[in-house]
Amino acid sequence: YAGVGAGFAHFQSPGGAPPPNQPMIKRIEERVTQSLVTQARDGESVEDPMFAALQLACVELGYDIDQESRKRLIGILEVVQAGGGFSEDILEHVKSKTGENESNLQQMLRPQVPPLLKSMS
Repeated sequence: YAGVGAGFAHFQSPGGAPPPNQPMIKRIEERVTQSLVTQARDGESVEDPMFAALQLACVELGYDIDQESRKRLIGILEVVQAGGGFSEDILEHVKSKTGENESNLQQMLRPQVPPLLKSMS
């Protein structure tokens, strides 16, 4: 799984979004890579790449810029956790990077919401 973090180097902000928080993206990439190495070494299941894709989308769309943005993201994720849909900007961002169709993305991303919410608390 070496090079997983490097695979995210091509992510770019969509039009109108603030520039990505490069230090935050680097920390996420390092954490995902380290997690994959540790899990593989310990024989555990490997972290879902969709979790990393969702995290990066949230960072690149500016949801980590300040406390107000994080509160907005938590609200979006709570709606998803309650059975609602993802916001269009997040879905489109992940879709543009993964090539998955929207219905597949909803199914693949939904299980990633509880751990993402937990990581934000």
